[in-house]
Amino acid sequence: MCQDEKDPPLSYEEKLGDIEQFRKRMAPILDKYPSYDTLFTLDRWLRSYDNDIEEAAKRMTQALENLYALDACREYDSAEWLNDFLHSISRAAEYFPGGIMGPDKHGNIILVQPMGRARPRTLMRLGRVSDLYKASILETEACMYFLRKEEAVRGHQLSIIFILDLAELSLESIYMPAVKAYINVLNVLQYLFPNSIKKVYVINSPSMINVLFNMVKRVLSKV
Repeated sequence: MCQDEKDPPLSYEEKLGDIEQFRKRMAPILDKYPSYDTLFTLDRWLRSYDNDIEEAAKRMTQALENLYALDACREYDSAEWLNDFLHSISRAAEYFPGGIMGPDKHGNIILVQPMGRARPRTLMRLGRVSDLYKASILETEACMYFLRKEEAVRGHQLSIIFILDLAELSLESIYMPAVKAYINVLNVLQYLFPNSIKKVYVINSPSMINVLFNMVKRVLSKV
């Protein structure tokens, strides 16, 4: 039986040609949101939808309109400013340490979440689930804002490096309503920010991590 041959990878010139076509297709939206009109941003969206310009255009348009509706399309002065802002919109933020650490030596943006120290039952009582969605989206958009600035300086595509610290995690920390909400947040973030995470590091992992990983692996995109 003959196997189907895979299409050869696009050449650099072909990629640039597709990106320019995509840019023209997205021109009305990019005029409205000019900070997203970068070679590397457009490339991320195109790759996410196998260079299908129409599908990528539809999805990116929806994502940017959603970000605008959440007032996420803004300039972010610094990670410290973002943390202060998140505290102002969500009481739970002060009980959820971590966040954007800044760029590594290569320019990739490091995002740390000490999930093991979170107390989900308490956090769920401190606000609405919609607050969690908004805070997560704003934090990730801030990561992308800093990422675009680094890419403009360095001249090549960069990514987010996500560090998940599970120190102090126990079975008592696994509160299913919070787990379901977190999985839904991951789905939303992958829809709004495709092809953004380069690596995920899990540190201080207890033996029970396989239980949690099986819960979330279905929503983790292959990079």
